[in-house]
Amino acid sequence: MAWCTVHAEDGIHIIPTPNPYPIGKLNAINLVEDLSYPNLQIKTLQKLETLAVENERNRVQMVEAGLANALVSFLVSCYRKGEINGVEECLSLFYLVRCSLICQSEGTLIEDDEIFDSLMWILVNDRCFRDNAVVKSYAAYTLEVIVQKCDQGMLERLKPELFTIMMSYLNDFSTIFPQGTNSFLRVLLDTCPWIRNRVMMIESGAVFNLIELELRGPEKKTTELVFGILYRLCSCADGRAQLLNHIAGIAVVTRQILKVSSTVDDRAVSIIGMICKYSGTDFVRGEMLRVGTVSKLCMVMQMMNCASCLKEKVRGILRMHFDVWKDLS
Repeated sequence: MAWCTVHAEDGIHIIPTPNPYPIGKLNAINLVEDLSYPNLQIKTLQKLETLAVENERNRVQMVEAGLANALVSFLVSCYRKGEINGVEECLSLFYLVRCSLICQSEGTLIEDDEIFDSLMWILVNDRCFRDNAVVKSYAAYTLEVIVQKCDQGMLERLKPELFTIMMSYLNDFSTIFPQGTNSFLRVLLDTCPWIRNRVMMIESGAVFNLIELELRGPEKKTTELVFGILYRLCSCADGRAQLLNHIAGIAVVTRQILKVSSTVDDRAVSIIGMICKYSGTDFVRGEMLRVGTVSKLCMVMQMMNCASCLKEKVRGILRMHFDVWKDLS
């Protein structure tokens, strides 16, 4: 194209680049099937990646042809053999089609439990990939998609090691790949409805790490995810204890009220409410007065644009310890 432009005065005409045609349903099915043949896998991954970059239609066709389960099978196969060849291409392709996959309302659920072991293997596998940080970030995206598309029973069989690994990466990703952080946070949020998972998260130090993450001043979406998880974890006694054991625990929750969004306001007030109801010792009540929690709750009551349900929660908290706070103030 550039050469044609330079020599246009010599009668050379620019040949337009042809628009890429949709991959087609049958071609997509054939390519996905080729991923099951070892001698074709790398070449097929590269071709699929090229087609996925071209347009959304191609990505949808691939997903409808069963690409997700084919990629999962490939990753699991690599994990079993300890073979990293093709892993980067596979994760990159998973990243490219993730939106099409998440938005797919119907389709086969991912049912291979070993995919979690495979992703843990990738996340702890250091210095084996050309661009290690990018591969780990793509692995975080893949984990997010897997959790959203896997069988519910798989979420009830998660291993403690998965949460330990995610905790070890949270701070690293928060400074290098913020979206990798959000992927891990979405995984935590999507898996914490199960009590067993909440226990494993707390044991892995999730509450402490989430508070540390908030102290870094992350973006709004990250804060909303953090508070959604903290709300779930603080429904457990050990979760509340971990928050209170952090020197900045109460202060971090208090600081974000009326600062980020109505979603964070609701979660933060609910967390304070659970702490006051179940862990409201003299020390905790004094700490809330010291870091400005009581003042912030009073501000909520005075705000004209705060939801009535939020004010009702705040009113209940203030009534619960009014006599103590009145005497201490």
